[in-house]
Amino acid sequence: MAKKQSVETTSMIGRPAVGTRISVVLPYRRPNMLCWQPETVTYTGTVVENFSWCDPDEFCMTSEDGSGFIRRIKLQRVQSMEATDGSEIARSTPSPVSRSREWTIKGSKGDVYVVTYDGSKWRCNCLAGQHGRLCKHVKSAQTEEAQPTS
Repeated sequence: MAKKQSVETTSMIGRPAVGTRISVVLPYRRPNMLCWQPETVTYTGTVVENFSWCDPDEFCMTSEDGSGFIRRIKLQRVQSMEATDGSEIARSTPSPVSRSREWTIKGSKGDVYVVTYDGSKWRCNCLAGQHGRLCKHVKSAQTEEAQPTS
């Protein structure tokens, strides 16, 4: 039997490389249940390419239960990570840190919203933006971004 390599988290675990079969331990998140809950949950699967809607601090992996689900795992939640075949856990190189930009956009009813762009993802603090939808405030900031600056 092959020995599993384990990585314990001290601050934050790096993103595993695409194609690596891993087992990840995360804290269990169902705080409103009135029954016994485990403290952690373990997911096993293969790391896949991140989708465009994933944050830079996340990675995606398949689900081993045959359901076809793709799990989005936030790196800061990972308590430990193991290669299931005992091999070294290959890490992908982190993408260069881009400078975040911020816009203040006035809404149609006079409310002020903050739109940010981190180099890969647009965000807005309006209700639609908090649910991950592309809102008119982001579109307004994108229009400003496309215009040449004087």
